Amino acid sequence: MTSPRDAEPLLTLDQAYLAAYCFIRQFYERDATTPASMFHLLAWMDLEGDRQTHDPAQWHDWLQSVDRVLTDGSTVMSTDPLPQPRS
Repeated sequence: MTSPRDAEPLLTLDQAYLAAYCFIRQFYERDATTPASMFHLLAWMDLEGDRQTHDPAQWHDWLQSVDRVLTDGSTVMSTDPLPQPRS
């Protein structure tokens, strides 16, 4: 018996990174407050070349995030409550 997830597309690290970037960017573009921190995140994530982000640490952080999800599975998002933004 196959799972509905068997038919889901698989992404490479690069494709998943671009998908995450596009997801965050479309949220940023819809947000009326356009938070500065989200602007900086998107600017730093911008690719300048093959796996070369504007802020070189971003690709390393991305790989750490991927490793965490692969290691911890679905519990990653629920381990800590999201802190409220500072005023």
